[in-house]
Amino acid sequence: AHLVWDQRVGSSNLSAPTKFSGGGFLSVTPGVHMTARIYSPVKTAMQSGSAKTGYWVLEFIPETPRKVEPLMGYTSSADTKTQIRMKFPSKEAAVEYALREGIPYILTPEREKRRRSATYAENFSFGRRQPWTH
Repeated sequence: AHLVWDQRVGSSNLSAPTKFSGGGFLSVTPGVHMTARIYSPVKTAMQSGSAKTGYWVLEFIPETPRKVEPLMGYTSSADTKTQIRMKFPSKEAAVEYALREGIPYILTPEREKRRRSATYAENFSFGRRQPWTH
């Protein structure tokens, strides 16, 4: 996985993490860490196959709610880490990255795939809940 945002020098933003030589991020403000969520995305309602699934995502949970700008009506957020979304080939790789970087995380287990088998003959069965209308 590739880290999208990496701050190499300290700045005036006290809540921004700073990379240090021991590996991982060190928050300048004690106790300020954003929690990450690790999950495997499911297919969307528009997908019939299983393409673009089977990987794991690490993204940060927003700490502050989004707000609507009064002048233009845009939705904005003060959390810049919510823009980071990293993809991993396995759950173990995502958890290993979070542990190595010192990121607290919540692991959402992969949901079981449910398939409902339906045949064309079921349209004409006597045990239908609703009668066939055509």
